[in-house]
Amino acid sequence: MNSQAHGAMKHLSAMRLLIAEIFEPVIRLAGWAASAFGKDRDGAEMRIRGKIPGGPFGWRIGRNVRFVGPHLNYKLGRDISFYGDACLNANGPNGFIEIGAESHVEHSCVLYG
Repeated sequence: MNSQAHGAMKHLSAMRLLIAEIFEPVIRLAGWAASAFGKDRDGAEMRIRGKIPGGPFGWRIGRNVRFVGPHLNYKLGRDISFYGDACLNANGPNGFIEIGAESHVEHSCVLYG
């Protein structure tokens, strides 16, 4: 991968996050199906849940991750993992959160921008 593609960033899409929320029961069912084939259920869910808003960016989003504030206030790189119950809040007057490629936001982490 060239350095320009590696440094690419993407804004969140409110519509894609809504679609992921609507399909949450299907995502959980797919996680159970993956576990029947020996895959990690949570990992499978994270990949599917992240694919909807992230597309080819390879995001992984755990259960109950919340993005608070205007979605254009988020700029995210490739291959980011958001583990369960994390809360990212970019709702302040000058709120903005930018997370670079290959970063991990751990369980129950709270980030304010």
